[in-house]
Amino acid sequence: MAINSYGYPNTIAPGSDFARVMGYAGHQYAVAGFSDFRVTVGSGTRRVNIAAGWAFGKGVAVQNTASTTYDLPAPSGTTQWMLVGLKRWNGSSPYTSIITHVLGTATRAVPAVTQTPGTNDTQWLALCRVTSADTAVQEIVDLRLISTEGSGFYVTLSDLAYQQLNNVVGAHIYRAETTGGNTPAFYKRVIDGAGVLSWKNMTRPETVLEGHAAPQVPPAGWSRISEGCRLIRNGNHRSLVFNVRRSAGSSYAFSSNGRGGMGDVTVVAVHTEDRPGSGMVIPLMGRLSQAANSANYAVFAHLSAAGNIIINSMLPNVDVVGGDEFYFAGEWYVS
Repeated sequence: MAINSYGYPNTIAPGSDFARVMGYAGHQYAVAGFSDFRVTVGSGTRRVNIAAGWAFGKGVAVQNTASTTYDLPAPSGTTQWMLVGLKRWNGSSPYTSIITHVLGTATRAVPAVTQTPGTNDTQWLALCRVTSADTAVQEIVDLRLISTEGSGFYVTLSDLAYQQLNNVVGAHIYRAETTGGNTPAFYKRVIDGAGVLSWKNMTRPETVLEGHAAPQVPPAGWSRISEGCRLIRNGNHRSLVFNVRRSAGSSYAFSSNGRGGMGDVTVVAVHTEDRPGSGMVIPLMGRLSQAANSANYAVFAHLSAAGNIIINSMLPNVDVVGGDEFYFAGEWYVS
């Protein structure tokens, strides 16, 4: 086994080594694939295995030519988390790269790590939990950022790994872990007009309006039912579910004729930014629930270009009275 480094002063020559370093260029830290520098539980007291492969960090490519082992120290207390990392700029010129560890606490969190290229720069590999009662390492959290090409995005395998990209505006990752109820998804590191960085889940809606916030205030004769109302905005796609109740009073009653036809009845309007666009009419499906006779009826409506949700037909000979509830759902695209 040998750990070879390419990128320290006077250590990289034109040819295959230079080509490999340039292939990784563009990443702060990365490993070349799923197995490269992967840390697993070893056979021995607090021992871990570090797989062969390639790692890149701030201008220095490192090759581990064969699997190696590393022994962690005894914990301070009954349990302790420790970072296993790849330290660059070890010693003095000619510099070397070595496997190292950084002590953490009893809390599952990555400890502070020096990452100063040119003097002391440690790349995260794994977070390991050791205990005073066990000889074997009890848990390993994979902290590697996996990406072969310098222009490629990252893949992470734990809920802690992506945190080392918190300062990288525009970082694009695929969080593959399924622990803690997480669903694998793509994320991007974005910045707002005030300079605040945040992670954006690219598979989730941009905006979700719940309850009364979903549609606008309905016209006279209608009241919104907060439970179950939801408007989802995802790019130019809209998805709406809303519930309304007809007000009491003879002036608010209406009926369908023997063929289900009726005059248009405006129920509510969507927000201006949710209108489908000029010339577009969106069909909506609904249900009328009448508590007085424990009956349900199909109702048909549409969303107009002006953003109004309008009931246009029902089943034949249905009378709507005060207290009747309507449920509608539909989806569309805004222009």
